[in-house]
Amino acid sequence: MSEQIACSDQLGNQYTFAEADFIKREAVYGVAISEGKVLLVQDSISGNWEVPGGAKDEAEADYACLAREFYEETGLILGDMLKEVDSFVSYFFDLNSRQPWKTKRSFWLVTVASGTIRAHGNDEDVQRADKIPIASLSETQIEARVAKAIGRAILAAKPDAEC
Repeated sequence: MSEQIACSDQLGNQYTFAEADFIKREAVYGVAISEGKVLLVQDSISGNWEVPGGAKDEAEADYACLAREFYEETGLILGDMLKEVDSFVSYFFDLNSRQPWKTKRSFWLVTVASGTIRAHGNDEDVQRADKIPIASLSETQIEARVAKAIGRAILAAKPDAEC
């Protein structure tokens, strides 16, 4: 019998699947910090905040994926991917596809080259995009591991900052 893995969906509902049932994916996310604010996107189902990014298409390079996702979710043009600040594997049940995912999520400190934030989102999985003040992040509904990645990006952006 294969190992059973618990996961949840966007609303927090719990599911259990055999390890072999999970669709393996890689995803790339960008943490853009400027003027004391972090660029975030709000999930259209849960209302949770996340950093822009998403799953890589087959054989897609990290930069190409993140540039595509960044534009789709925010309307902004990705600048540089400066430094990978965190990565982890998450198990998740996607309500849209009705499939369990095992995703290696990589988080990068990035810059924005140009564009105007598409505040209304992308009419799919992103309800809206906004720059959230760093001082307000603790009051913002962000999944704990994503918040940790954002914190690491903030420290990487300011290497002399105290914890």
